[in-house]
Amino acid sequence: MGEKIHAFKHTGRWDTNGGLVLRQLLKSRWAGTNSLAKAMRKNRDRLALLTFTALGMGARLVESGTDKLHLARTRAYVMKDGGKRNVAQKFGSSAFQRLITDATAGQADAAKKGKEGYPMKSEDASFHWEEHPLMSFSPEHGLQLPLGINLVGLRGMEQLSPERIFHMYIGTTVANINKKANTLEILFSANQQVYIPDKWPASAHKPKFWIGPVDDSKDEPVPWVDGRAVVHTSPSSVAGRALYSTVQKMPIDFRRFYDDEYTRECDAKYQERLKPDFEGMLAESTDASYQLTGKGQRSGVHLLNAVRGSVDCAGNYLSTSTPYGNGLDIYELAVWGQYIFEQDSLNSLAYNFWNNGVKKWPKPKLTEEEVAQMAEEPSQEQRNQWNQELAADLKASLKDVPAHEWEQCEVHKTIKEEVDQLLMELGDRPLVANK
Repeated sequence: MGEKIHAFKHTGRWDTNGGLVLRQLLKSRWAGTNSLAKAMRKNRDRLALLTFTALGMGARLVESGTDKLHLARTRAYVMKDGGKRNVAQKFGSSAFQRLITDATAGQADAAKKGKEGYPMKSEDASFHWEEHPLMSFSPEHGLQLPLGINLVGLRGMEQLSPERIFHMYIGTTVANINKKANTLEILFSANQQVYIPDKWPASAHKPKFWIGPVDDSKDEPVPWVDGRAVVHTSPSSVAGRALYSTVQKMPIDFRRFYDDEYTRECDAKYQERLKPDFEGMLAESTDASYQLTGKGQRSGVHLLNAVRGSVDCAGNYLSTSTPYGNGLDIYELAVWGQYIFEQDSLNSLAYNFWNNGVKKWPKPKLTEEEVAQMAEEPSQEQRNQWNQELAADLKASLKDVPAHEWEQCEVHKTIKEEVDQLLMELGDRPLVANK
């Protein structure tokens, strides 16, 4: 289940350093750089996605927050007492009642502020459940959850501005109908959490992983052994690090998720062009469900093309509360990549309700000179020069990648093919692998 959360109030510590760095960057950036970023955005998209894939970022982010030993305890717990262990106690507890009271007050306050003020931040989020015999999903009826039954759940959240943070929570979830309020209440109790700030802009905080009891009782103690897979700490590929180096030298287009000229591109004709890759992506997977077990995660060139090709439809979902607060980079690809590979049709690209009821902050005003520079189209000579520089930098970055790394799996073979294709489109020759 996809969500977008808009916050009007924040309590506790909050690092706004990223927002300050970004504002300084945009203020100091020459307006012509924005034209360059716009002209190069498709190539940057392509290289950023290949970087994300080569580094195995999807698996690294998930594995960094998944203690499999504790997850096994959680799975065992939700089966106890026919799935009803402590359910009545949870919904009847004073802690839950305070939570509902605070949530109700917060919802009313947010609705008022949504009309009168601007949100402080927004977060893209997703909610996952492991399969259960009493749970089902269909396009016609949506998600059907059993009431009063413990389930294993996962929530992923990413804030993209003014902080850039990845959160993931694993725990138990249980649904209930509040007849008096006529609402569906879903109680999620996390017992694992990972917090990973992005490397850019630099954060004052460090990555952290927390783990707690499966339930309030002492029946399920916290394990002493770290049960996470080693993939999140294993050395990343040479190719991934080299691609990352090249991508970070290319300017980000900070206007693409915020200016209408981009969002207008996501029309019916645009979506029709994406249809072959979406259909191919679906065919590449025999099981489209996404579970904590990792089954059904699609891979292949159709997935890469579907994610990259649909980015200009992502503005409504990936834009933040901060005007020009982000562009397409590694964390945006983590969000949008998941959004795409969990779809079963193109219909989701037309969803434009993610920011409904939320006032947009006014955009910074441009000077006449900046408007004129933004309107200028780069000459063919400039494009050729950029292409040559990009090809040279790319080949220089990848020259030390050993041949066996390109051949170690189908994913890396696909990445090598994509890099070679890009180099030829830039007017250069394919890579020559090292012996």
